[in-house]
Amino acid sequence: MKPVLVTGATGFIGGHVAGELLRRGYRVRALVREKSDPGRLPALGAELFRGDLLDAAVVERAVAGCEAVLHLAADFRLWAPDEQVIYRTNVDGTRQVLSAALAAGVTRAVYTSTAAILIPLAPELPRTSLPDQDRLQGGRPVQAQATAADGEPCLADLADLSGPYDRSKWQAEQEARRLARDGLPLVTVYPTIPVGPGDRRPTPTGKLIIDRVRGRLPFYVRLPLNVAAVEDMAAGHVLALEQGRTGEGYILGGRNLTLDDLLAMVDQFAGRRRFRIRVPIRLAMLAALFDEGVFSRLTGRPPQVSFASVRMATRCLWFDSRKAVRELGLPQTSVETALERALAWFRQEGYC
Repeated sequence: MKPVLVTGATGFIGGHVAGELLRRGYRVRALVREKSDPGRLPALGAELFRGDLLDAAVVERAVAGCEAVLHLAADFRLWAPDEQVIYRTNVDGTRQVLSAALAAGVTRAVYTSTAAILIPLAPELPRTSLPDQDRLQGGRPVQAQATAADGEPCLADLADLSGPYDRSKWQAEQEARRLARDGLPLVTVYPTIPVGPGDRRPTPTGKLIIDRVRGRLPFYVRLPLNVAAVEDMAAGHVLALEQGRTGEGYILGGRNLTLDDLLAMVDQFAGRRRFRIRVPIRLAMLAALFDEGVFSRLTGRPPQVSFASVRMATRCLWFDSRKAVRELGLPQTSVETALERALAWFRQEGYC
């Protein structure tokens, strides 16, 4: 069996994807940066290939002899001192990897985009969390059914996106689509917000969970989001590799809820009742103005409240994964189970 190349295998979703491939009997070659900690990849049986995805020669050697490529590597930050670093990794890196895959004649390439660049289900956020009986019907909010075409992903306008990460991924999508038109057998997946064990760095959502358990997050903004178990997303990648239709895209998501709902779940599983205060967007933007506009500019340290995170709170991030469920068999683990697993792992590893 020829190997399958996975980029971003040291990341949260990528690590689970590499593990899922290995469990299913694939030979996995992981492109890993020189100084990156490979974690459990060697113990699981992955072949490490050291190098930078921006180095064309390195990428070509990594892809050589591979049956397929799964490109998950990305710079997932809502803020950076130099935004061009994010663009180089996400746009130029995607072009580099997928171009090498096309030249090598792989039988399948799976590109990991993000649901954040898609048109969401609902154009506006409801004033309060929906009651349980009204929240979901067929996997999506009742009042938003007319805005979605049965789980079919549709790109948002670039001007509507929140920050350098979203915008760079939107531009990377254009590169991926161009290479697909040139003959690359491409399937694109759009993960929503992953939750679960193994969030080592951690992601913004993982940090939010940790901060909430530590009692550092009494404030929140009104935000609808789609949360899914990271293990389901990993399975979705492998299913896209095996069963995805060339040229198609699949949203890898789970349940639509609000940030307030998520924080309430964290409080429940942590066994603590904490007060929550919803902050108006204008006040949150004022905090970002000081935190990012002044503090981070002077110190070079990441802001606690960034302009991108506040702008994201003005969008609805509800999505419909029914196409992936129907065509790929995407698992749908409950958010409660995913959150319990995440909290158990964070405690075990000493995060909280």
